[in-house]
Amino acid sequence: MHHFRYLDRPVIYADFGSNDPIFTSNTFFLDFCMKASGVCVEANPQFTQRYSAYRSCKLTNTCLSNETETVTFAVQAKDFSTRSGVLSTNKNGKLNDVIEMECTTGAKVFREAGIVHVDWLDLDAEGHEWHILKGIDFSEVVIDIISVEANHKHVAKYLQGIGYRTLGKFHYDNIYLREGFELLDKSSNIIDDCV
Repeated sequence: MHHFRYLDRPVIYADFGSNDPIFTSNTFFLDFCMKASGVCVEANPQFTQRYSAYRSCKLTNTCLSNETETVTFAVQAKDFSTRSGVLSTNKNGKLNDVIEMECTTGAKVFREAGIVHVDWLDLDAEGHEWHILKGIDFSEVVIDIISVEANHKHVAKYLQGIGYRTLGKFHYDNIYLREGFELLDKSSNIIDDCV
């Protein structure tokens, strides 16, 4: 409402912890209605099988962290909830199904996709968000808007420390804007809409 519809080019996005390609997706609209381009990262194998049929984003089927590492990943099977995540940080506690998985970093995902500018990063990783943000090389990619589920107390401090300011809250997500970035619609009620 306040930015993407005013762009004179396709939106470029990153969806980290993208879950099902349609249900509960924050970015399906961008692919389907706005012909956006982006990268989706989803570790739960039950959700990734349908991406090629319904999404245009480049899919990475693994978990993300601050470094390449093997982790125990908790899988919420047969459910469209967003409970799956790295077991050691999963806010939902222990889930029944676990698998070993090698996480990659956001920096590597962006490098492999050739992305140096992102209009919007949507991040929801059930408690692992801070680790994922630390795995992004912000000197290699400029990210204008970050929405991140507020699962870890260090996320706000980390983003503010690298120059992001808080815009407000929308649903369960905190919205951050990079230093020097302004939404194209400068309506005075933007923050009220997000709180």
